[in-house]
Amino acid sequence: MIPTKTLGMTHAFSAPENWDADKDGKCGTLEVRMQLVGESRFVELVSTWKPSAEELAVLNAGGVIEIALAQATQCVMRAYVVEPVKEG
Repeated sequence: MIPTKTLGMTHAFSAPENWDADKDGKCGTLEVRMQLVGESRFVELVSTWKPSAEELAVLNAGGVIEIALAQATQCVMRAYVVEPVKEG
């Protein structure tokens, strides 16, 4: 999947300081929107991704989306489909 423009973007994350592109591959910039959610007003970071044509074919054939987080515990998260940001 390809990261895309995120509606209401508030932050842009780039590679961590210890990232080694030769060992770990290219790491681009990820646009995110920070928002507060629920009565507890917890922080949620939202980024948007677009599947390639090949990925869409796998999804349409019954494939699933795998989500990986670079941390030792599973945080609260959600995934959903939204319209893309209109450019122009």
